[in-house]
Amino acid sequence: YISPDFYTHSVSYFVEPVLRHYDRRRYRVVCYSNVANEDARTAELARLPDEFRRIYGLSTQRVVEQVHADGVDVLVELTGHTAGTRLDVLAACRVPVQVTYIGYPNTTGLPTVHYRLVDHVTDPASTTQRHTEQLLRMPPSTCFLCYAPPADAPAVQMPPC
Repeated sequence: YISPDFYTHSVSYFVEPVLRHYDRRRYRVVCYSNVANEDARTAELARLPDEFRRIYGLSTQRVVEQVHADGVDVLVELTGHTAGTRLDVLAACRVPVQVTYIGYPNTTGLPTVHYRLVDHVTDPASTTQRHTEQLLRMPPSTCFLCYAPPADAPAVQMPPC
């Protein structure tokens, strides 16, 4: 996973369940963090994958070299065209599979990004929206997002009236 949002940012609350529950017997997960100002949330997230690499300020070439040295087979980017994006890395990197997910609900426009993970709400089968990626649609009974509320969130209660 590659993202500038491994800190107290909305994307971090959607990627946390994914990082927390992957099958550690079958997969080795590496996160590439492009976070400029780390916080306590960064430290929490850094403990979840097998490797947590800090790439903020590194050149495109240096990050591409690291991704290849790590033997990454699937690179999932979580930002799209939002602040701190490292789409430059996906444009230059040649891993077997590249995916965009969570942070930007639209196409990257990059031919090097193979898939975009979506669901029937974000991108219904009838969509005429153009995209360079192949859409990987979650089954209709599921949603492509999985939210983990902050640990200090209040308990859910009945409305007062």
